Amino acid sequence: LDMDDPLGLGGYGDEIGIRRRGRQKLPPPKVPVSILCGFLGAGKTTMVQHILKNREGLKVGVVVNDVAEVNIDSEVLKFEDADGIVGLQNGCACCSARADLFARLQELVESSGITKVEKPWDRLVVECSGVAEPESIAAELEDRGRNGDALMKRLFLAGIICVVDASAFWEMYNSGDRGDTERKALSALLVSQLESSDTVIINKTDLVSNEELTRVSELLKALSPNARQFQATRGQLPLRTLLPAEPIDLEMPAYVPSLANRHSAAVRAADG
Repeated sequence: LDMDDPLGLGGYGDEIGIRRRGRQKLPPPKVPVSILCGFLGAGKTTMVQHILKNREGLKVGVVVNDVAEVNIDSEVLKFEDADGIVGLQNGCACCSARADLFARLQELVESSGITKVEKPWDRLVVECSGVAEPESIAAELEDRGRNGDALMKRLFLAGIICVVDASAFWEMYNSGDRGDTERKALSALLVSQLESSDTVIINKTDLVSNEELTRVSELLKALSPNARQFQATRGQLPLRTLLPAEPIDLEMPAYVPSLANRHSAAVRAADG
């Protein structure tokens, strides 16, 4: 037996093995998922429409709370890159419809999309309701990943994006609303959304003065010191800027809530 050629293939065994291994089907790449949150009226719906109409060569799917609300009409679906949109049937993604959310993500990631573009998904987006607390979705995605959930072999969490209406921010932040048994007070909910986000979009910048925009921006930096911050009109930003493609670290400071300390620091910054 020639130990240098145990298969008796004249030295070509390694090459044949490499060719065979090269023909093996590789698992599909994991798809980055971004969670989109923000209060009603902040501009999430407009941003979703912008994402679906993009011409940047990305194949993007979106899970929304209400398909009718997003007004996805036939004109939008004529765009080659408006590839996939599914709606939740049973309520908010962060509470009553959690199981539905993951079922819809599974449905979307396994489909080829509305336009049947023959390429893998580049990005998936989950659009939350206005009163959602997105960190609960992030935490469950992380738990599912640790537990070896089949869905998490197809996707990963790439970020949480919070959209803020520059023209209505102070009204929400200083709201006297006390909440109820179903949700937090509006001001606490706003701070919670911001603290859990690693990207903050200050939207509707055309509706405020430069001085007001600077004031809002400085407070948001105090509330979310580790977040990327962008300014937009009608939610329009380059998709590769808006939707990251790298996994986030849920142990980074933005995901380790220290709400009381950060909130008081933010208030001092705003008052100063």
